[in-house]
Amino acid sequence: SGSAVWRCTPSVAKIRTIPTAFAVTASIVYLLDEDGIVCAIDSETGEEKWRQPTFVRTSSSPVVVDGMVYFGSEDNEATALRTEDGEPQWRTRLSHESEETVAVTPESVFATGGGNVTRLSTADGTIEWERQFDDVGQLGSPTVAGDTVYVGSRSDGTVLALATGDGTENWRVETRSVSFGDYTRSGVVDGPAVVDGVAYVATEPGEVYAITEL
Repeated sequence: SGSAVWRCTPSVAKIRTIPTAFAVTASIVYLLDEDGIVCAIDSETGEEKWRQPTFVRTSSSPVVVDGMVYFGSEDNEATALRTEDGEPQWRTRLSHESEETVAVTPESVFATGGGNVTRLSTADGTIEWERQFDDVGQLGSPTVAGDTVYVGSRSDGTVLALATGDGTENWRVETRSVSFGDYTRSGVVDGPAVVDGVAYVATEPGEVYAITEL
């Protein structure tokens, strides 16, 4: 019918802006505001279950995997909170900003920022490897499929495929820039979608690419 089931105004009136998508499980909605306040809301009733200030600036969406909430920040940190009560499991200092939404597998968290990709352990936040790509500009959100992590550049449109094990670059594809008279548009819009070994990316010039394994 389109009628409202419930409406929640979190008790954190300090929440000014919720700039990213929620994470939704069977019973809880998790939201993250730009000041790093995480709220868990009952999906049936709209009741706030808990809130946790983390005191970081972020535009990252929360990601929920195996009882943990993961996110990055503009303050060079990656954070993991317990879904049951919001208590921190770990916080890890990175060498770069991590303003993009992280990719999470049961074993690892992949964070990007600038031209950097970092893999951390989900268990304790230990940094397992970091790779820097100075020639691609600002990397967007990563996507993990199988033993490969895919990430596209918001700056020049480069798409990278890296080995999850050690960050080795398997291949890269350059998407094109398009001139619109007095300005040029380039760059990948968001994290790649990967299905059956094909990476799909949309670009700022309004094009869609389907890239097979090279």
